[in-house]
Amino acid sequence: MNCIHTRIGLERSKLISNNPVLCIKLNKLLRYWRFQDTARGLSLKYPMSVGFHSFFEIPALIFFALEDIKKYFPGIDPMKIFLLSFVHDFTEIRNEDVPLNTKLLWTKEEQRKASKLEIEAIHELFTFEYMPKEIAGYKTESLLFEIYEKKTLEAQMLSYIDKVCGFAQAYHEFFAGNLVFFEPVSNYLTNTFDTQKLENKFPLLKPVLFSDDKEISPIFKIGQPLVIDDFLINAFKRHQKETLLS
Repeated sequence: MNCIHTRIGLERSKLISNNPVLCIKLNKLLRYWRFQDTARGLSLKYPMSVGFHSFFEIPALIFFALEDIKKYFPGIDPMKIFLLSFVHDFTEIRNEDVPLNTKLLWTKEEQRKASKLEIEAIHELFTFEYMPKEIAGYKTESLLFEIYEKKTLEAQMLSYIDKVCGFAQAYHEFFAGNLVFFEPVSNYLTNTFDTQKLENKFPLLKPVLFSDDKEISPIFKIGQPLVIDDFLINAFKRHQKETLLS
């Protein structure tokens, strides 16, 4: 564990120090930016940049669940999951962050257009001088297409944990008093983390997502009824001032 901690720390430090323009652009992008609109009286309690999300938030959750990840998938490449985390939102420099509740309203034609834009963004990124061509021996473009296609175990694991992060931020925003986040939280619970949807979106992760192990990381329990019931029971209890700081 300590070895991979060191390797990830070094690769992250190199990526950040060697690519300052890229990191500045990622840190200027705000997750859930559509909910940060003072003109409409909207303000995020827990604003988070895409850069922090990619370089720190997701890696922290991967480390948190790494023991279970390696237990259920002995052949998985943990290093690859971290690297996919670092690059997975690079295309948002061109296309911006699109929240789940917006995607759910897309028609099939809009879905096709979004897919086309994603491919175009991947190709376009490498016309910019600030874009690293390789990260830790992997071609950056190959990593981005692996994320886009979501056919590998590592890509599906990264995609799932990315969804957990989106849900967690919406969940905290709602309980901090941002009632507009009721819709994003509900969408995650009834769409992304619905049992059938999990099977369809993350077929390679079934062993861990549908495990009966009570000691498994809570990251893999979000789709279970207990989590949904807890949200519905506590939906309109707000944070206190002291908990907003924690």
